[in-house]
Amino acid sequence: MRNVKHGLSDNDGRRVKAQSKPVELRGQLLGDQTIQMILSGLTEGSVAEIEPTFDSDRMPRYLIVENIAKVGPAEARSLLEKMKDADVLRKTFYERLILCPQCKSPAEIFIRHKCPKCGGLEIERISICEHSTCGSVWEVRTLPEQATCPKCHTGAISDKQAFRVIGITWLCRKCSSKFDRLEEAFFCRSCDRESRLADVELLDVYSYSLNPNVKEEVQNALLLPILKKTLEEWGLQVEMPGSLVGSSGIPQDFTIIAKKNDKCVAVDLIQAHEVVDVPAVLASCAKLSDVKTEIGLLLVVPAISDQARAFAMAHRLVVIEGNDIKEVAIKLQDFLKTI
Repeated sequence: MRNVKHGLSDNDGRRVKAQSKPVELRGQLLGDQTIQMILSGLTEGSVAEIEPTFDSDRMPRYLIVENIAKVGPAEARSLLEKMKDADVLRKTFYERLILCPQCKSPAEIFIRHKCPKCGGLEIERISICEHSTCGSVWEVRTLPEQATCPKCHTGAISDKQAFRVIGITWLCRKCSSKFDRLEEAFFCRSCDRESRLADVELLDVYSYSLNPNVKEEVQNALLLPILKKTLEEWGLQVEMPGSLVGSSGIPQDFTIIAKKNDKCVAVDLIQAHEVVDVPAVLASCAKLSDVKTEIGLLLVVPAISDQARAFAMAHRLVVIEGNDIKEVAIKLQDFLKTI
């Protein structure tokens, strides 16, 4: 009998790996103070959605992100896309821009409706109106609401319910042709170039809102300043996030680096929906083994398994757990009294 090897198939492995990427990226982004400031309005409700505005060049701008992050329009859009890739934000279609295929700008693009026969641009719209009261049908070159029935001479203003537009036709003033459909083109005045729809570039523009599935995780991340304040109250100089160069020569990033005189405390925060197990603490243990610190702290929300706790402690990590960051901060304060 053949042995059956239990485990993930290649497809399952790829799916798990793909699902872990947003989680890893989210962990990196939520530790960034700039990201926290951007998200604070969304979590508090003062900003329901991050919507674009359009300036003189008609390109989308996300001013709230530009102002907080001190970046330009392109960097702001890139930052929002990173948060979307991390499943922090959801994006919703907002508008579609038409870009010139040559200069890549929508600023000077004008839609041209042309005569399909001669290519003329001087096109007149003619409405075909019906007056149901007397059954008259005729062409109107003024606004339909200003029309007067040629048969009974009733005005549209006095008999609105009986007047309706039943069709539209077009007249070319250049060649006098009448037609039902216009030929459409896009003219860029910057490049003096006319393009068909098939040739222009299209840019989809989006608005961004907080992903409700990660709202609790984001709110916890925004509470990180509580930990910073707790450490500062004990006279520690705090960097959040912080980095130390290890014996390997590689900078190791931690959630917080706290220093006082020659002493250094390295702090990592792990947040999960369920109990944190060994794989989740491996990175922190590896980083701590590479750097020189007096104390290594592993802060865990909401709980850590016994096996993971023993593993962390074997690697010189002090474990503090709590249901949320506020509880962790209280326990951290109690721990600081003992050192």
